[in-house]
Amino acid sequence: MTHYVLVMTRAAKDRSGLGQAQRKLTLAGASLPDDIRAAQDRLISQQRAVGVAMGARDNAAAEQDLRAMEDTLAAIEKFIGKQTGYGAYARGDPSSRFNQSEQAGERSGRPNNLSPGAF
Repeated sequence: MTHYVLVMTRAAKDRSGLGQAQRKLTLAGASLPDDIRAAQDRLISQQRAVGVAMGARDNAAAEQDLRAMEDTLAAIEKFIGKQTGYGAYARGDPSSRFNQSEQAGERSGRPNNLSPGAF
């Protein structure tokens, strides 16, 4: 169940990131690349497949579908990271500017909304 929650949370963040990237591109008169649009569509289908497998209590199929989702999410995060720098944060890359600010908050003793316990 933990794997499910982690992947679905990641998918929600990535869908939001794609929406932001799409809005920026639209303002610039461009659109999402074809491979990213295909990944976006694939992600929706994969999420449905996970739901169906879980509903059928087919844990092996659900786990397989979650792993496939992770591959799709990696492609989306690579694109989002190029657009916003967010991809490194999603992967937990310590050099990410988002992770650096999170770590600075931890060093200062100030609470921050990005700590793992905040979710």
